[in-house]
Amino acid sequence: MAGMDSAAPAAQKKPNALLKWTPVLLMIGSNLAYTVTAKVTPTDVDTFASVSLTYCVCIVYALTMFFITSKNKNYVKEVKKANWTAPALGACLVCLELSTILLFRVGWDLSVSMLLAYVILAVVLVVLGRVLYKETLTAKRVVGIAISLVGVLLVGLAG
Repeated sequence: MAGMDSAAPAAQKKPNALLKWTPVLLMIGSNLAYTVTAKVTPTDVDTFASVSLTYCVCIVYALTMFFITSKNKNYVKEVKKANWTAPALGACLVCLELSTILLFRVGWDLSVSMLLAYVILAVVLVVLGRVLYKETLTAKRVVGIAISLVGVLLVGLAG
């Protein structure tokens, strides 16, 4: 997104609370719709046919949003600025789609599968953030991680 540079200077102003929480709420709403939709995807459709149709819709939506929101409207110029991250994200998204659909096809419950997957993902991301990006790991966060892991064990073993 424009203006969303991961290497932004540390001294920049903090966004107001609504602006800060808007992406979180968008992520929750999108993931909710995404997960429920993946759960009800017909089991007799080929997984990759479904995923490829999904990405055709994504292309149309992303291009539409580009031309609505971009100041210069030069798509080719903008694409030339992209690096390895764009195709890597594409591969990650296809794997994410595949894994979600397969979770349900092999019998995971909606209520358990996403809870386990996202809590484990969150814990792994905390470790990665600490190791690769030197993010702060406070005692309070360690306690939160421990509680999350206990929850994963309780939910995972209950099934």
